[in-house]
Amino acid sequence: MSVFDPEKKKIYLPIEHQERELDAKILFSLFAAEYGYETVIGYKGTLRQRHGDFPQGSWIHHNARGSGKALEYFWYKRLGFGVIVLDEEALVRQTDNLFSKKHVPGVFKYVDKVFTWGECDRDFWLRSDLVSAEKLAITGNPRADLLKPELQKYYEKKTSEIHDRVGKYVLINTNFPSVNNAMGKFHKFNISNKTDYAGTEKEMTGFLSHKKDIFHRFVDLIPGLAAAVHPHTLVVRPHPSEDRSVWDERAKNIANVKVILESGVAPWIMGANLLIHNNCTTAVEAALLNKPVASYMPVTSSSFDNEFCNTMGTACLDEAQLFSFVERMLNGEKPDFRSRNKVLSYHINTDDQKFACEYMLDEIGKFLESDISSKKAGNLEIGLRNVIARTAKFLKKDEKKKDTRSRYLKRKISDIRESEVIARVESFKSCLDKFHDVDCINIGHNLFVIRK
Repeated sequence: MSVFDPEKKKIYLPIEHQERELDAKILFSLFAAEYGYETVIGYKGTLRQRHGDFPQGSWIHHNARGSGKALEYFWYKRLGFGVIVLDEEALVRQTDNLFSKKHVPGVFKYVDKVFTWGECDRDFWLRSDLVSAEKLAITGNPRADLLKPELQKYYEKKTSEIHDRVGKYVLINTNFPSVNNAMGKFHKFNISNKTDYAGTEKEMTGFLSHKKDIFHRFVDLIPGLAAAVHPHTLVVRPHPSEDRSVWDERAKNIANVKVILESGVAPWIMGANLLIHNNCTTAVEAALLNKPVASYMPVTSSSFDNEFCNTMGTACLDEAQLFSFVERMLNGEKPDFRSRNKVLSYHINTDDQKFACEYMLDEIGKFLESDISSKKAGNLEIGLRNVIARTAKFLKKDEKKKDTRSRYLKRKISDIRESEVIARVESFKSCLDKFHDVDCINIGHNLFVIRK
């Protein structure tokens, strides 16, 4: 494609979930421009369809899970691309065994590098025997960069708009897509069919039973908690993959409860007086922002509770404990954050002097110096591959499932407007007082290049 500068190295950043990832990937792209890269960001499906048109470079994928990933990454290598994985969900795992079983054995032989959030998921990958030690690098994640003090003003306008709409509020972030999924009966646990599925069935059943029990307790909690936080608003923010109708129905006719799922979660956490959760990554984000957190745990399990997430807050084992904690926080009491900060440092690589984006780019530089990219496949081989891929897609066609999945994907990503990307780029420039000679160029539907 002629839009690219042939002298610049390329990085490709697919976006799986727009509001969760877009800010972080724009920030990374700005740092990458300073390092001399052109970065293409855009919706995952669009990038996949066009990848045969792009110059060789490094792809940073959001995971290596799914039955088709080994073949997909094999072809990226055959096309001459570097394959890097920054697993967005490795930070908070359902269980280590279930998480590992979502990966096809052998998929990581087509992966050049795996960037980890911190020591904890690095250690998990080593224990799993899925990834060799030399492929692992502790870098942190740009999503944590967004919560650094120097970038919190990036969300000031949005936080102010939230307060104008809902006033002072307490935030519940729910995390129940495994038992309240928007895909309904088409949802599955995503264990790879290449692994011992039957051997994990008991564990999956136990996890789902535990999760369903907590889900019902949270639904039942809403009226009493609304009364406890009054005159504050209780904002319920469902997980993006959840069916929100359950929460809408429960909140109906309760004046100070609002069910809201819009924009990224960071400004909602920043504006809240405190966060209430169970086993949710947003508790980690709240901890990075030094916000009070209540870990509501009316049902506990040594097998299925995520100890890391829940230690980011004060454990409340019943409604009485929760309501007491909420009252104290709303009256201005501050919890002791020292113990949770020690836990955070093991799970997330944070550095007062350096961004995770910079750690990632340093590792990409080392990777490129090693010159381990594959030789690009010939046109005949690429053409044959495309025919096979289209035939397989046709044979698997299921219109009913396709329609449901299409509606589901629209919850995760909508059209990425050029004006929106440029506005975010300009805001980052203002916050950090850098990147002033970096531009954003629209190169197609939901596709952008960020470069000097």
